[in-house]
Amino acid sequence: MNAGRSEKQKMEKFKSFCKKQIVFVVALFASLLSLILSPPTGERFISLDWRTLFTLFMLLLVLEGFKKEKMFYPFFCLTDRFKTLKGLTYFLVGVVFFLAPFITNDVSLVTFVPLTIIIFKGIKKEKYLLQTVILENIAAISGAFLTPFGNPQNLFIYTNTKVSPSSFILHMLPMWGMGLLGLFVAVNFIYRKNPKEPIYTNERIEHDAPDPQNRGLRVFYLALLVLLLVEIITRVFNFIDIVIIVLAALLIFDRKVFKKVDYYLLSTFFLFFLFSSSIADIPFVKDFLSTHVSGNEYWWGLGISQIISNVPGTALLLDFSNNYTALLYGVNAAGMGTIVGSLASLITFSIYNKEYPEEKKNFFKYFHFFSLCFLVLYILTALPIQNWTL
Repeated sequence: MNAGRSEKQKMEKFKSFCKKQIVFVVALFASLLSLILSPPTGERFISLDWRTLFTLFMLLLVLEGFKKEKMFYPFFCLTDRFKTLKGLTYFLVGVVFFLAPFITNDVSLVTFVPLTIIIFKGIKKEKYLLQTVILENIAAISGAFLTPFGNPQNLFIYTNTKVSPSSFILHMLPMWGMGLLGLFVAVNFIYRKNPKEPIYTNERIEHDAPDPQNRGLRVFYLALLVLLLVEIITRVFNFIDIVIIVLAALLIFDRKVFKKVDYYLLSTFFLFFLFSSSIADIPFVKDFLSTHVSGNEYWWGLGISQIISNVPGTALLLDFSNNYTALLYGVNAAGMGTIVGSLASLITFSIYNKEYPEEKKNFFKYFHFFSLCFLVLYILTALPIQNWTL
């Protein structure tokens, strides 16, 4: 009797885990299937995008420290400058959009999605939080279009062509500009029923200020964030050295943050990278792509990214492509659509789901509504200019 009850409890825990970590579970099964079709090799394991994985890990550690030390407090003070929720949302979405080309879409989301959650919780306006977070996700992906280092797929294509930075930016301006216009319309859509809804309806909410005695620790975390951003943007340092410095410093000064990191999010990224590299190594897949991609880069970039994400999709298609402009537009537009179209969306989902696991259905509903609208917008924008020589 007790054994049966114990088994039932284990099954309930397993079901609960699968519901809470649905993206991780799907990535796990997909990667296992890909490894059956294409057995693992040491070379493939070494070639995974470890830079992205460790960068995300370090950012998550540092930002957990920011939250622990209440370093987002100055941003709460900014809410006093905005009278309406619409104005606040414009600000948050706009900051993400304009920072993403310089600090990358992943970094902007890891930084501002938790901040947005804290702000909307603090002002008791959580009914607008989900849609704002989703627009921040779109803003990060869309804003990162502009520069060669705004996202990994841009960097892949940029480093494999002889295009100048100015020419690259010029080619991406149409999609970037349409993204900005689309976000302006989307924010208006969210607040269409009450565009002047005030941030505070009754008394102003007070937030806990940082502890004055921990000023040194806050300076420490700020220095680590600056170091990471400089490395991400310039890549002038040895990446392995930066990893060692950051991890060692945190182990010495504040090892508690290691317990706070979302390791399922990191594992999900690892599993997606493993899945895509395994699929790319299957001989018949290589043969098929070598005869079908060239001349159809735009549609292949759009389509395959919806299944394996646009970063692995770019790495998979690059060797079979001749029209780099079409591929560039296709994989960037593919950041919209399904939640796996861009791994950045998985960051947003994981952060939001961690705070509101019961909102999973609503997240996917609003995510796909807005994401599909922007996908159509980007397809219509890029289709006429896909043959513009990069």
